[in-house]
Amino acid sequence: MLPLTREYALAELQKHQDFKAQALNRWVQWYIDFAKREHNRDRLERLTIGYKNIEEEWENLVSVLHFCKDENRYEQLKELWSYLNNYTNLRGYWKDRLSWLNHLTEVSIAKGDYGTAVNTMSRQGRILLLMGQPEQLQKAEDLLRNAWSLSSHANFSDKDYVLNHLAGLYLRLENYKECHQWLDREQEVLNAQDELIDSERLRYQIYIDREHAEVLFHEKNYRLSKQMCKSVIEKSSQIDQGYGLRNANYGKKILADIAIEEKELDVAETLLNEVYREVEFHGDKRRIAYCLVSKAKLEKEKGNISQAKTYLSQASSHFQNIGMAKDVEIIKKIKTSL
Repeated sequence: MLPLTREYALAELQKHQDFKAQALNRWVQWYIDFAKREHNRDRLERLTIGYKNIEEEWENLVSVLHFCKDENRYEQLKELWSYLNNYTNLRGYWKDRLSWLNHLTEVSIAKGDYGTAVNTMSRQGRILLLMGQPEQLQKAEDLLRNAWSLSSHANFSDKDYVLNHLAGLYLRLENYKECHQWLDREQEVLNAQDELIDSERLRYQIYIDREHAEVLFHEKNYRLSKQMCKSVIEKSSQIDQGYGLRNANYGKKILADIAIEEKELDVAETLLNEVYREVEFHGDKRRIAYCLVSKAKLEKEKGNISQAKTYLSQASSHFQNIGMAKDVEIIKKIKTSL
């Protein structure tokens, strides 16, 4: 419904309060059902058809979110947001995402719904650690540690998410020892989950191994990092195609960065081309930007400084659009060194 049409319709509804209440309930429920249907498609369809449909209805979805917030419809707001959370992350709507997550955190704590608070605080923490300014990193640490302190109220998936992103925070802070410690704790929590079926356990294991591989890369332990990456790629072949390809490409991206460091430029180029096709297809702005930085480093090693600068400028634009200020500054330093 166009904004002016909606405004007129709401004015007319004021004259018929009973019908207004019924119409608004149907309006909210229709968009909840719509978002749920698009979110629950299989992964490949969700990332293409589902998210395209959500994008086309985005203004209306935001209107429903605001209505639920203003009318204190907490349960409906929480449900609708759960279907939009991943979309807003992938498409880079990070400032809006922080605002909604902060609201849900405040309301969930006030209501004693601590399981939801763990979920929303940890998602806020993830965005802030990626944005990377000192005050944002401090806020991320506070949120993630507070989420962990309430984790007895959370399900396993949210506990795992908190631990994985505490590790990610300390990776961002270059505190590799503490990063490994949180990953080890995540492994202990996973090992204690007797009720998980094998495919679910494998998916969580891949996330842990993926993070270990990246830490080892930053520690310049390329031999172990490569072993871990190859393990991630092999394990990813055992899960469904959508998740498998994405996680395999995380491993391939690290292998490409190692290959650049070890001057195996043909290997790096082949790997980066594979990774870039996937991230571009899915419209993942953050991963596109990181891939462009790696492509720039590759071009620098090949002596193509002009192309390297072009890739860095493109990456910087993506980082700026989603608010990753720390990475914008890193790119400036790389450009200066060219």
